[in-house]
Amino acid sequence: MDTVKKYELCEEYIRYGARVTTAKLVSAITNTKAVMMYRSIHGTGSETGRDPQKWANYLSKPYVYGPMQKFLLCYWKLAGEAMLDDLDHEVVLSAYKMYAGIYLNDEQKIGLTVAWSAARAIAQKEPGADLKFCPDCGRVYMHGKRALKVCPLCLKAKEAFKNAKNGLSAGAL
Repeated sequence: MDTVKKYELCEEYIRYGARVTTAKLVSAITNTKAVMMYRSIHGTGSETGRDPQKWANYLSKPYVYGPMQKFLLCYWKLAGEAMLDDLDHEVVLSAYKMYAGIYLNDEQKIGLTVAWSAARAIAQKEPGADLKFCPDCGRVYMHGKRALKVCPLCLKAKEAFKNAKNGLSAGAL
């Protein structure tokens, strides 16, 4: 990747909310230049924090689980099976843009740094970042600590159908 492309990629990651560390790793520019770019764009220093280390624990948080599944749907749409082995930073960014646009009004969203970390964890086959394919609808999902046989959306649909069926049966008596 040429120098101009590196700077453009770093700038775009920063504009979409990635921390300096992530933007630096993605673009392979120096820390000093990434910090300067972040400050020029946001007028302040980058947030600090750690990327998720134990994905099963991280995904057990309800404010992460739903948004992560939504991002993964976008990422799968753009990357396909390549996401299982390769980490293409531009595809991750495009998937994040799609996710941010589609779920613009959602109260809970994941940031680009977390989305990129998940993509990296999947490609590197880190423990807890295992993808499953839903046998009912074909969606891809990360299950975290919960060993699900179907994706969370199908699980909710099955629960709603069961509740509705039980409600109709009880009301008919």
